Amino acid sequence: MSREHFHESQIEDRITELMEKGMSDEDAIQQAESEYDGQVNLVEDKALKIHERAYMINKADIQRKLKQGCYPSEIVLSKVVDHLQANYNSSSQIRSTKFFCRDLLTEINDWTLEVANAE
Repeated sequence: MSREHFHESQIEDRITELMEKGMSDEDAIQQAESEYDGQVNLVEDKALKIHERAYMINKADIQRKLKQGCYPSEIVLSKVVDHLQANYNSSSQIRSTKFFCRDLLTEINDWTLEVANAE
């Protein structure tokens, strides 16, 4: 049975019931449709509340997972940057190593700015 047929069947049954109680055709049709629409609205409201509750649970879970994943990666990035800066500033490193460290630090800085701007 299709959804539309089910809808019509529900309303027709209710119209028949109301007419048997002495209600006019027009009043029975109006009341049956109104009752059906009210039931549909209740179901939609319940579904929306369930969706919102699931979204909030999901959102909290996603935020928790992001925090767990981001903070360790920020620590690692910080250590990599510190290591690169130390090698760049070291007098014992050759020029090509210093250039490599400088270029990589510049790239990391650009990427960090890009990610910050995207957020």
